[in-house]
Amino acid sequence: MLEQLSELRIGGTGTVRQNKLNKVPIKGKKELEKKAVPRGTADVLYQADQVLVAWKDNKAVYMASNIHGADMEKTCRRYSRVEKREIQVGLYFPFCR
Repeated sequence: MLEQLSELRIGGTGTVRQNKLNKVPIKGKKELEKKAVPRGTADVLYQADQVLVAWKDNKAVYMASNIHGADMEKTCRRYSRVEKREIQVGLYFPFCR
């Protein structure tokens, strides 16, 4: 869908379900949700003007966009159940609150 939007010069950004990423070489949900993987870990895949980001928050999150990049310039405060307090975590633009 992002390819068609790019052809029409329309920007799009959204989350994608992991089971819809057929044969895309990006970290899978099981890999990202391991306890050993720290929160804020990301895997990025570029193709032409499109970017796909696999990012770990409480769960694995997949974001695709043809207008935003994968720069991790922002940090946000998230509650850590392990530390029982809010911590700073690097986030991608659409996921910052």
